[in-house]
Amino acid sequence: MKNVLLILGNQLFPLKHLESIKFDGIIMFEDLGLCEHFKYHKHKIIFFLSAMRHYRDELKASGHKVFYEPADTPAFSQSFETKLKSFLESHPSVKSISHFEIEDKFFESRITNFLKANQIQQHTVNSPMFLSSRDNFAAYLKSVKKPFMNGNENV
Repeated sequence: MKNVLLILGNQLFPLKHLESIKFDGIIMFEDLGLCEHFKYHKHKIIFFLSAMRHYRDELKASGHKVFYEPADTPAFSQSFETKLKSFLESHPSVKSISHFEIEDKFFESRITNFLKANQIQQHTVNSPMFLSSRDNFAAYLKSVKKPFMNGNENV
């Protein structure tokens, strides 16, 4: 296994969005730190973790090799990076990790810094979560003095 796809709990996209990505396996972690990042309602956390588990099952049923770390293991309380490092140590053939764009800039920088520090190649895939790509949005911001979200810059 050389390249794996990291899927976060808010990236449970229809499987058609995985078709253009080359990967040998998928990794997903239930993570206490992400569950406690904000003061979420307990039902929201249950729904979130349940959705991840159903998605894992859907991925497996469609023939994907999935490495999933659930909440009922000691690793749940470890940092996301610790879980990722443990996975990489147990799978030394992994040389690159692909993932969809991460909208949380702080968490995205954590993942990027971790991968650089561990000499793992990073491949970021455009997220279907957004209507326009980051490049298109950056170009738009350069083209107007005051950005509007209504599509009419002449207001």
